This record gives sequence, C-alpha cells and structure tokens, in this order.
Amino acid sequence: MRIAAAFVLVLVLLAGTAAAQPAVSTRLASIAGHVRDENGQPLSSFSVNALPVVLRNEHVVTKRGTVARTSGDGTYIVTNVGPVEYVVVARPLTRVGAEARLDDGRLVHGPTFYPGTLDLQQAARLTVVNDELTAIDIVVRPAPTLAVSGTVLDRDGIGVAGAIVTLGWSVTHPGAGTRPAQHRFTDAGGRFRFDVPADVYRVDVVLPSQAPPAPEGDVVTIDPNGARVYVLPDSPHTTVELEVQFAPVSVAITLPLATTRP
Repeated sequence: MRIAAAFVLVLVLLAGTAAAQPAVSTRLASIAGHVRDENGQPLSSFSVNALPVVLRNEHVVTKRGTVARTSGDGTYIVTNVGPVEYVVVARPLTRVGAEARLDDGRLVHGPTFYPGTLDLQQAARLTVVNDELTAIDIVVRPAPTLAVSGTVLDRDGIGVAGAIVTLGWSVTHPGAGTRPAQHRFTDAGGRFRFDVPADVYRVDVVLPSQAPPAPEGDVVTIDPNGARVYVLPDSPHTTVELEVQFAPVSVAITLPLATTRP
C-alpha cells in the first residue's frame, strides 16, 4: 500500500509540474488577400510567397517560405503560416507573364512585395496574431531590369560556344524563388546575356555533347541552329550564385572539365 500511495503522489506532483508550464502555441494560421495590377485588374496564375524575415545588421533577408497560387479572381490564401514575422511577395508563375515587357523595356509584372514595392527593404513586415490575416492585397508594379552577362570559359580560358546557361532562383537565398527559369545558349565566343529584375539568382552552366547518348535516362535538346545536343551525366557543368541589386553584373564562368582544344 505504501508503494501504491507513493506512486500516486509522484503522479500528482508530475501533473502539477506540467500544469505550471506555460502553454506553447503550435497553431498554424494563414495569410489571404488579392493580387491586382496598377489598374485594379485581378492577376491569376501568380505565386504568392510568405517569406520568414531575418534581420542581418538591420538588413532584411528572407528564409524559405510558404507558397500559394492566385485563382482566376486574383485571390490567394497562404496556409501553414507560423508565429513569425513575414514579408509577402507576388510573382508571375508562367514564363510569358514573367518576361512580358512594356514599350520602355520594363517588365510588366515585377516581383512585388506587399503592399506594392519592388524593394524588399521597403516591404511591410507582417506577424500573424490570429488564425487568419486577411486583406493582404498586393498591387504588382512594372520593374526595371538589369543585365546579367558573361562568358563561359573552358579549363584553358577559351570561350565555350553552345553551352546551355540557365538562370534560376537562388539556393542560398531561398526567398528569391518562384520565378520561371530562363535558358540561353552561349554564342561563338562563349558569351551570354539575360535581362532580369533585381534579385538573387543561381546560374547553372552545362556543356552538352553532340554524340548521341545511351537510349535511357538522358535529356535531348535542340540548340539555336537546330542541331540535336545531349545533356549527359558526365557533361561538364558548374553553378554560381549572383546578387543582382543596383547595377549590371558581368561574370566569367569556368567549366573545369571542359576543353575546346582538339
């Protein structure tokens, strides 16, 4: 009986200790609103990304966020949002939408932060305090572009023609990312160019082969001259990251395993 009484006493003490602990909320919430252009027209097929905010020396950077897609009337709802500070950004999901331009060369739909700025540092920072934060409406703005250009070099420093250069979203700066990737082939001197809004990008470069691959597991593509080229598992490739913010960026990218010498 003494053992049983002692056991009951321990359970009572443990229950009292647990009750004394503050409750930790794990409830997830949502952010909802509309995405429109400057004329008030709803924008469908846009991604809306709620990006957790990190401050580095009072400079806002972002972590990987939670993404939703706008419906036909421009509405969106980002679910599974935790109790941290966010910025919310809208971007076109389709390549046509991402690359459409005005007569002055600006992108029709730039990546725009709530409530309507192209600058991450000026974005409104949101904290979800209830189950749902509503009326987070984003007005998408046209955006100027900056040139990202460069040369792809082989291991001997010679320009590589016909390399596939892909400009996509950053790996180390995940908030950069739901824009459709863009592709270019380098010219006879190994040169390439993109015109993009300010952001952080990943540039992937691969030198395809002219030789037909084994029948299975390889990607076949067509170069600008109509020739069939093949991306093989052992094709020379490399990746670099670029921060494009206030000025054009020009880079030289070396493919360490590539050579253009006979």
